[in-house]
Amino acid sequence: MNKKPILPKELDKLLQDKKSKVVCVDLRTEAEHDYAHIPGTVNIPLDQLKNHLSQLKGYDKVILYCASGARSQFACSVLPDNFKEKAESLEGGITKWENEGFKVIYKGKSRMPIMQQVFLIVGSSILLGLFFGVVTNNNWFFLIPMFMGLGLTFAGASGQCLMTKMLIKMPWNK
Repeated sequence: MNKKPILPKELDKLLQDKKSKVVCVDLRTEAEHDYAHIPGTVNIPLDQLKNHLSQLKGYDKVILYCASGARSQFACSVLPDNFKEKAESLEGGITKWENEGFKVIYKGKSRMPIMQQVFLIVGSSILLGLFFGVVTNNNWFFLIPMFMGLGLTFAGASGQCLMTKMLIKMPWNK
């Protein structure tokens, strides 16, 4: 059973309390973290989290966040039992944090965020598949939007986006 996510105002109080032994971990990619992050956070991408658990042992609370809260909720559910008690997900991720008026550090738009890359690729593929299918009257082109739709459906149902996993490994996202 997953714990209820922590609200941005609760996290802000924890981060303000100098006595609390809390660490806030950004699970997004290095590129996403470089673009914008909550002050004082540590960047450990989700796919590397299990390799860095020893760094987090000394904390009473480990607050995990991502862009929307989906990756951090998933991470909380798959942590080893000894971490599940102290790990919490930030509700709504950095998006909700910023929307509620809390500080975000921007380092500039050095790289396009992963999710923006996914949207660009999926949207372009759908449009191109439909365009070439109609213009050439070749039904094989309609497989492109169908494949993209299946991928989005799988991502929505499972919480796992295969395109995101592939894009993270691309050289421009390193």
